[in-house]
Amino acid sequence: MPQGAVGVNTARQLASHGVRTVLFTVAMDAPAIEKELSLYMLTKNRVLNNVSDLPNVGDLIIVALCEDTENPSHYPLLSDWINKNKAPVLALDPPTVGTPGITPKFSLLPVLPLPHSSNNGKLYLCNLGFPVDIFNEVGIKYKSPFGPKFVIPLHPRDD
Repeated sequence: MPQGAVGVNTARQLASHGVRTVLFTVAMDAPAIEKELSLYMLTKNRVLNNVSDLPNVGDLIIVALCEDTENPSHYPLLSDWINKNKAPVLALDPPTVGTPGITPKFSLLPVLPLPHSSNNGKLYLCNLGFPVDIFNEVGIKYKSPFGPKFVIPLHPRDD
């Protein structure tokens, strides 16, 4: 699922729990994004594509902008808005090198994470519920580290 679709899905999931969300989109050209966006629209929450229309404050900013490439996309106006906002930033499966211009406080990573830059903040591994057979099919011996948890911190504790 493309990063943008992950972000739209997250906004929809939050909205289904009564959270008022504002979705900012930079591109909607992938079919998965279009599908998620059509579902999100049913929540009646706002969809914006102009940085100047974003609210001045928010409780949490969730970033799902860039695929993991050597040169992730950079969105300077959006980065400026995020950096001026006082809300904590959570990145969803960000590029290993970080999202250009944005330094999240936390990053949520799926399945078997790659080494990440300190530009991604505190890292957490999320249990996405993949069946063990998926790992077996590709020759990976896998035993879930999650137990009853759905998220595991991958950073040292703050003492």
